[in-house]
Amino acid sequence: MNKNRLVCLFLLVVVCTRGKAQYTDLLDFNGTNGSGPQGSLIFYVILCTHQPCWVLTENGGADTLGNVFSIHTDGSSYVDLLDFNVGNGLNPYGDLSIAGNALYGMTYGGGSGGEGRYFSINSNGLGYAKLFDFNSSTGVNPTGSLALSGNKFYGMTSGGGVFSYGSIFSVHLDSTGYTQLYDFNGTTGAWPYGTLTISGNVLYGMTQFGGAYNEGCIFSFNTADSVYADLFNFNGLNGKYPAGALTLYGNLLYGMTESGGVNGAGNIFSFNTADSAITYHFQQKLYKDKRAGVLQLHW
Repeated sequence: MNKNRLVCLFLLVVVCTRGKAQYTDLLDFNGTNGSGPQGSLIFYVILCTHQPCWVLTENGGADTLGNVFSIHTDGSSYVDLLDFNVGNGLNPYGDLSIAGNALYGMTYGGGSGGEGRYFSINSNGLGYAKLFDFNSSTGVNPTGSLALSGNKFYGMTSGGGVFSYGSIFSVHLDSTGYTQLYDFNGTTGAWPYGTLTISGNVLYGMTQFGGAYNEGCIFSFNTADSVYADLFNFNGLNGKYPAGALTLYGNLLYGMTESGGVNGAGNIFSFNTADSAITYHFQQKLYKDKRAGVLQLHW
C-alpha cells in the first residue's frame, strides 16, 4: 500500500429534476490535512443541506499517521478535529460511526499495545476517549468499520484471536461488555478486511483469505445462537480475496473481490441468502482497495 498516496474528496450530486449528475471537487488532500482515506463520508443529514460530514484518513495529518476531520458538503469549513500520533492510535482504515453527538471509530495500529484502538470523539473535536485497546488475545489490527445494532457495535479484527486469523467481536458504546464472538481458524476463513452487515440477529461478512480454497469466503454469524456458517467459498475462477462490506438488498448480498474472476482482475457479485446462488455483474479491472464496499442508494 502506498503510504504517500494523496487523493481528493469529492461529492457526486444527483439532480433528480434534470436527471444529471454533477461532480464537484470539494477538497484536495496534501498530507497536512490528511491523506489516503479508506472509508466513507458520514453525515448527520441529507447531502443537499450543506451540513458537516466527518471523515477518517489513513495517513496525513500533523504526524502523517491519519486524522479525523469535518467538512461541509459544499466544500467549506474544513476542520482538523484529531491527529493520530501512535499513542492515541494510527492508520485508521474504516469509517466513523455516529451515535448521539459522538463519533466512534477504530485504528489499525497504535494505542497502548500498538495493535489498534477503539475510540470516541465528540463531533466538535472535543472529548477524545480511549475505549478499548486491541491485543493478540482479543484480536488485532481492525481494518473495517463498526456496525451498530441497539447499544452494541459489532466488528472484526484482521488478525489475532485464538488462531491468529482474526475475530468477530461485540462491544457496548461505552466500551463495556467486550465479547469475542468468533475466532476464524483458517478453514472457516482468515484475515477479514472489511465491515459486517447486520440483518436482524444475523451478521454477514467476508474474509479475504481462508475457506475451502484459501481465497476467501462469505459467512454469516447468528448472534442469537452463536452459530457460524461458511456460506460461499471463492476459488479464483469465481473471484478471490474479497474485501470491504457486503450490501444487503432484499435477499441479495452485493460485494466485490480484489482479483480472480474471468479476467483475473476482480468482480462484482451478488449472493442470494435464500438459495445460495451467486451472480456476477461486472468482471473488469477494479481498483485494488475495496474496503468501502458497494454503495446502496435509496430514493
